[in-house]
Amino acid sequence: KLILLDSLLQEKTRMILVKNNYSSRSFLLSLLYVTTLLIGTQHMYYKYTSLRVFAETENEDMKSNVNQIYMENAPKESAQLPCGKFPSLDSLYYDNKHWQRLNTTDGTFYLYAAYYDNRSDAVATPLTPGGLLNLTDEYVSKEKTVGPSVRLIGMNDKIDLSVKTYCQLWFNYELVVEPVLEYKYIWFNVEAGQSQSPLQPYLITCRISKKYGNRVPSAVSLVERECDHASNMLRVIYNGPEENKKKGLAVCVKGLSFPDDVSIKLAEWFDLLNILGAEKVFVYDLHIHPNISKVLDYYEKNGIVDIKHLTLPGDQPNAPNEQTEYLRSHLMAKRLNELIPYNDCLYRNMHRYEFISLLDIDEVIVPMKHNSWEEMFKQVLTTASKDTTSLAFRNVYFLHEMLEKNKPDLHQDIPSFLHMLQHVYRSRNHTTGQIKSFHNTEKVKTLHNHNAFSCLKSACIRTIVDTAVAQMHHYRKNCPNGELCDSLY
Repeated sequence: KLILLDSLLQEKTRMILVKNNYSSRSFLLSLLYVTTLLIGTQHMYYKYTSLRVFAETENEDMKSNVNQIYMENAPKESAQLPCGKFPSLDSLYYDNKHWQRLNTTDGTFYLYAAYYDNRSDAVATPLTPGGLLNLTDEYVSKEKTVGPSVRLIGMNDKIDLSVKTYCQLWFNYELVVEPVLEYKYIWFNVEAGQSQSPLQPYLITCRISKKYGNRVPSAVSLVERECDHASNMLRVIYNGPEENKKKGLAVCVKGLSFPDDVSIKLAEWFDLLNILGAEKVFVYDLHIHPNISKVLDYYEKNGIVDIKHLTLPGDQPNAPNEQTEYLRSHLMAKRLNELIPYNDCLYRNMHRYEFISLLDIDEVIVPMKHNSWEEMFKQVLTTASKDTTSLAFRNVYFLHEMLEKNKPDLHQDIPSFLHMLQHVYRSRNHTTGQIKSFHNTEKVKTLHNHNAFSCLKSACIRTIVDTAVAQMHHYRKNCPNGELCDSLY
């Protein structure tokens, strides 16, 4: 009976993945329930955790986290492989529908996505204080140039990772195992995030052996020992340029958590970015008001916005009210979680756009002498160093109180519902430290919402654009410096 139930389970799972059939999903959930009663909850836990995700969602960006190989004819477990075996779908350990998990002897990895990176000048920094993990020149040249690689973005509950791990790279059904070359911590330093957040963000790099040339792996699994049976499997994302040519400028937005309705402000912001020359705005959705969802759907249908749904990994809450309160009261955890969509947006689009900017929905980079970003860039790039990795724009405040103090009725020709266009008064001075940037996707490696944390070469080179050419408008309710605001700005 158990053999029969398990075979039915596998067959129905395949049907669901291929046909996305409602009756099939209902059958699967019922079958899981019956099988759990017969076998016991402990044995069925991992199978239920991973398969439930497919049964309960029609979300394509969730399915993109698993290789297309599962939608086709996966190899049999008896297939002759040099090491390990192709993981079955029910062996994958889903933390939740957007994250997979690897438990190691020293920490737990929560894996979000994987990407193929063939950019030139990629350099690895040491994995541990002792240097790279005993890698020879076969893997890394004397200059530590990486070459084509697979990069994984995820989080871990440890700081200063030292556990040795491997990437099982699948070229269709051919398995290649490579050691992890680097754990890149995506924050200022380990002390800043160590005690204030349960999970830490990392970029994990595995080099692709030279003999595979420019072949893109179909999928990757992270394992602790070379021949482990993997508990995770991520589709390797490679979004190549259309017609072999990159587009210009794109904007990335962190995971939106807005239980309140800001849909009208958001519509104005999308239109303004589109007018200025943003070719696409990439938005991540954590939890938003229904009216915001309608606005996002409208702009996505019109080709302006790309929406990705997002969750928090580990024991962090994903129920709407609990999540909103958690992010409000745990500021460092909020900041570190934001780095996942920021860097996911970079790696999904590094081959499709020349520059990307990470903006909040109350921020706009505004040219002062030109009608578009494209025109502004033509001037700025003629004077910037060829090694520039990011173009930075200084912040200037447009505070609500400035509008209230200066009689908004004077601007009756501007519709009252246009939040940004109503604000025609700004602070006298630009801020000294706060900036927003456009990042060269051929040069940057990890990003924060203000700057690049690391670049493919050893150092990031930032060019600050003259405020006479462009500035970053920041439409805030209050001045962040409180009583010092008047004297500073």
